[in-house]
Amino acid sequence: MQDETDVAGAAVPAQRIPAHDGAPVPDDTQAWASAGPHVDASVTRSLPAFVAPPSRRRGGAGVALLITLVLLLGAGTAVVATADRPTTALRHVTGADAARPAATAPLTPFEQATKALDAQAAALLRGDQRGWLAAVDPAQPALRKRYQDLYRTFKALHVTQFEYHASSGTPAAGGSVVVQVQIAYCMSASTCPAFSRYAGLGPPRIAQRLTLKPAKAGYVIGGLAKAAEPTEVQPTAWEAGDLVFAQGRRVTVGAPGPLAGRLREVVAAADRAAKVDDRIARAMRNPQQRYRVFLATDRDWRTWYGGDLPGYAVAYTIRLNQAGSDVVLHMSQLSSRRELEITVQHEIAHVATLSNLRFSDRRDMWLMEGIAEYTGWLPLHLGSDLTVPAVRTLFRGGDRPKSIVQKPLAATAGQRTVNTFYGLGHWAVQCLVTKYGDQRTLEFVRLRLRLSKPIDDASRAAFGKPFATVDKACVSWIAGQVG
Repeated sequence: MQDETDVAGAAVPAQRIPAHDGAPVPDDTQAWASAGPHVDASVTRSLPAFVAPPSRRRGGAGVALLITLVLLLGAGTAVVATADRPTTALRHVTGADAARPAATAPLTPFEQATKALDAQAAALLRGDQRGWLAAVDPAQPALRKRYQDLYRTFKALHVTQFEYHASSGTPAAGGSVVVQVQIAYCMSASTCPAFSRYAGLGPPRIAQRLTLKPAKAGYVIGGLAKAAEPTEVQPTAWEAGDLVFAQGRRVTVGAPGPLAGRLREVVAAADRAAKVDDRIARAMRNPQQRYRVFLATDRDWRTWYGGDLPGYAVAYTIRLNQAGSDVVLHMSQLSSRRELEITVQHEIAHVATLSNLRFSDRRDMWLMEGIAEYTGWLPLHLGSDLTVPAVRTLFRGGDRPKSIVQKPLAATAGQRTVNTFYGLGHWAVQCLVTKYGDQRTLEFVRLRLRLSKPIDDASRAAFGKPFATVDKACVSWIAGQVG
């Protein structure tokens, strides 16, 4: 393992796959939050999110749980799905200009600017740092340092696709042109979705406002500023280019300078978690090339990917359109090794089960968090989960649940509600595994969460029984276990 990386060698452009499969796209998307070693809660915001549950930490009069989250791209209520709305009309420049025949008229400033961006994108993908920096004004050392850092960042994140999509430029003084661009990218992906004009489809993207100015060899970037319309994931953890990275066997972990000292322990924990979560990903038919984890300071936690997280959350996984997910850990809330390991394993389970989807149904939050919580605690016995008292209280009370299916957790939920939600989800999946086996349970999860099969159809296909029968049996089983 190394504390910082600048991957050598050329990156091969990813294979392209269509962004559309003919199915209708829901109009809204939804976000979820989760808590520490493990409780997730719904977060109504413009990004779909999965939050990890609160860590089980003993203290004072009771048990406090740290909550992690899973973020998806989009916003809405019942259905979590990427928004089916067109973005600003964009021009895809990567590779386009190189293929067209020589023009009889001189190129416009906008065409010259996009040609320079095209060349820069190609340089990044072939591992040519000099070519990447050739597109930046040599008279601006600070700006060149920023782009040098971005090059290092993209290579550390194993970039496999990078495209500029530019709207028409605005003339500026001295022949310069101001261009609003979106950068569509894929990291460590063997396939990358084709760019889509719809904001929630295709690869993830960020927006920038670039000023390009004429130079001897063509146009160069003379200014980088916040876009007029940033994308919903901005600011991402990495776009400032100020992180240091460590590489594990199956994971890449990035951290700001103040948290660089914790890179080694997180890489070790995430690599161990990947051994468990890779099995889940294979069962979901959603194999992952590599997992990405970012360590957040208190300030980063409030700003990365839009911030605005539930108070109980300690980590989250944000789904990036149809091309992977990022995991973010609130490190000041994860002080013990046990908390860290359970949280990381829970969050990477969200990547395995929910990444690369077009949409998810928020009503399935009980199952999303249940399978992540079950996976996060492996190989520990269910009784180790510190939510057991909350579930026991629920079943001994006068409002004993009649189903393992719970309503989505609200962002404003109190700690007891959070503990109960995560705990019951964990017990529900444990019941399915105990009664029907690991493989059948994972197939049920795949059919319901990834293929959106009706829950009864998924149950009959995976377990050979209607869901009402399975549900009733599991409520009785949980009551017998915790009573």
